[in-house]
Amino acid sequence: MPHTNPAHLSPAHLTLPQTYPTPPALPTIIRSRDRTEAALRHALRGRTIARVGRGAYVEVPPGPAWQQREFLALAAIVATMDRLGPDAVLSHTSAARVHGLWVPPWDGLTHVIVPKAGKQTTGIRRHVGPLPSGDIVQVDGIRVASLRRTIVDCALMLPPRWGLAIVDSGLRSVLRPDRANPLAHLERQQHIKAVLLRLLAERPGAPGTLAARAVIMAGNALSESPGESGLRWAGLAGGAPEPTSQLAVTTAESTFYLDLAWVIPLSAWAPNESNRPRLMSDVVILGEEYDGEGKYSEWPPADGSPRLSPLLREKRREDALRERDVYLVRRTAASLRDHLALIASMVARFPRSMTASFRPNLALLAPAPPARSRHPLAPTSYLSDHVTRSRG
Repeated sequence: MPHTNPAHLSPAHLTLPQTYPTPPALPTIIRSRDRTEAALRHALRGRTIARVGRGAYVEVPPGPAWQQREFLALAAIVATMDRLGPDAVLSHTSAARVHGLWVPPWDGLTHVIVPKAGKQTTGIRRHVGPLPSGDIVQVDGIRVASLRRTIVDCALMLPPRWGLAIVDSGLRSVLRPDRANPLAHLERQQHIKAVLLRLLAERPGAPGTLAARAVIMAGNALSESPGESGLRWAGLAGGAPEPTSQLAVTTAESTFYLDLAWVIPLSAWAPNESNRPRLMSDVVILGEEYDGEGKYSEWPPADGSPRLSPLLREKRREDALRERDVYLVRRTAASLRDHLALIASMVARFPRSMTASFRPNLALLAPAPPARSRHPLAPTSYLSDHVTRSRG
């Protein structure tokens, strides 16, 4: 790759491109009946294939470990559907994976909706009930719950931290908003949320209704990652006002977009408050950003394009934002694992004149549902960041 002088790069190279949730290509399952036992053993030893179910294997694609984990989870779900009857419809977080939504690490379960109860099977969670034909779609020959039904099902089943990520990604996949024009999609977003709330109202008394309504109402298509959704959830759960997503800040370098931001007058802080920002302007921008697992991994660029290294890009960006009185805090997956500490840390950034009126949003702090038996082949690492009761 030719040498690139970072000082000569255009401002566009300092801003990451927008991405949108898209359905993944479903893995091709290799059945043991289609290969000799010797061939399977050889491929397993060479780690070119992995076992994802009884008599089911899949070729392992190259890529970061987290991408491979997600691929193998999806493969195990597809392999399970191959052996279920025609009445089973893939649902809940399993359907969300097929739709390309932002899901929690795999819990080892394949979720399906069935018309009547059957025998319990390890690794399969059967949800018994009717499913209108209009809420069933075909994906590569697999019957899958529709996107809108999947969003509502997940909002009911998951703890709100992940329910909000599902709602955000569902809205984002449909609306494909432009961060540079953040108001253009709002009318359509409100319409979709109204449809989701009507679907929720058709299931009176369903467990998790209060939390589901809260995450649907809080949904925002401008969220660009599940980590951003998690940060927004933490702020709202702690009683903070609704933040601005993708707030545009024009600097000498470029126009940058903050994951989350609150614009607060400096006068809101008392002169003696320890967290009072030290600046001369009248307005403070409290920014929150999420640094995800893949943010710094794709370097150097595979296409040889003249992009800054991620660390240098972020340093230039942060220096430019600091000059515009942006007080930025970066969070990681580790931050999201301790929900109570994260909420407390975010709330502590605000002036006392605001936090005096903050009240925790109990609907967004609902506990996770009870744990179920998991897929016997699900590696423990899949579950290391899974939701727990204490995480909400």
